[in-house]
Amino acid sequence: MCWNIEVSFAGVAVGWATCVFLKIRQRPRDDYYARYLVTFTFTQLVDIALWWLHDTTGAYGETVGGLQACQGLQLQFGAFPGYNDPQFLNFMISKFVLPLVVFSQHAMQCTYPSNMINGPGQRKRLILLHLIPVAVMSLAFACTWLVPSPYNHSYAPVEKAPKYTAYDGSMTLHWGGDFTHSQMLSYIAPFANPFGLLWAFPEAATLTIIQVAAVAHSGLVAYVFTLVMPPYMALVHNLVLACVVGTLAATEGTIQLGSKWCTYCLIYSVVYILEPLWYKEDAPDGIPPTSPVKAATSPKSPTMPTSLQSPILSVSSRYPGTGQQLRQRVALPS
Repeated sequence: MCWNIEVSFAGVAVGWATCVFLKIRQRPRDDYYARYLVTFTFTQLVDIALWWLHDTTGAYGETVGGLQACQGLQLQFGAFPGYNDPQFLNFMISKFVLPLVVFSQHAMQCTYPSNMINGPGQRKRLILLHLIPVAVMSLAFACTWLVPSPYNHSYAPVEKAPKYTAYDGSMTLHWGGDFTHSQMLSYIAPFANPFGLLWAFPEAATLTIIQVAAVAHSGLVAYVFTLVMPPYMALVHNLVLACVVGTLAATEGTIQLGSKWCTYCLIYSVVYILEPLWYKEDAPDGIPPTSPVKAATSPKSPTMPTSLQSPILSVSSRYPGTGQQLRQRVALPS
């Protein structure tokens, strides 16, 4: 998690325990809940690796060690830090592993068992379309670093300040690098300066740009819920998502902190465990007729009277019998 390595381990334990419970309980949607929820524990494993790197990376060059942003490696794909660079593993995890984890969340979200958007190849195409925002994320990201909590868009590390070791929540992981006001201006300046428009991008404007991107991401998640889930189920999921985003905005002043976002999404554990309290099995949910839900509620097929059944084959058999047996059945009096 975004606070420290111990809390991240606790998040993994809670998520995995919930998944085991759901696999044992086996209500009709529990397999989906488990495979979707487990993807949020992957982000906790990534956070554990990042906190470990912060703790074990000592001072080097003019830095105090720990996780450092690699500003020059953001918004590009062509350059990498050297293999011996202390931030090499940070870069590889943040730029490539994290986007893959986020893609796994999108992919599992699209597997809800329903007839909605479920024609030949439709779900596959829906999943593959998520590669576009994930590629944009990978392009923008470089190295994860630590920022103050609550978030300060004007933050700049104090030169020669000691490495953060309190792990008390006063600093939090910021996936992918430095997107503070000064860094955002450096990206905007080449386009704004020729027209003398850099003045039009105060701190509030650069923060808004980041928020718009984060809102677009959460909006995509919310929209996909409505595509693959019936209205009531989508409403429940989107209410939880709104609470996650709202809590992040209220406590941090921003919704760009992906680590805390995924941590708060573990609240789905509670929602899924409590499903019997908010979802009734006879509610229309769009699950295919072959699923346990429809099978349990569908009327039984009419059964042939025992006197007309073949002495060899029961009526439940898919094999209709030999030609002789079929002729004997037709010849029987009604």
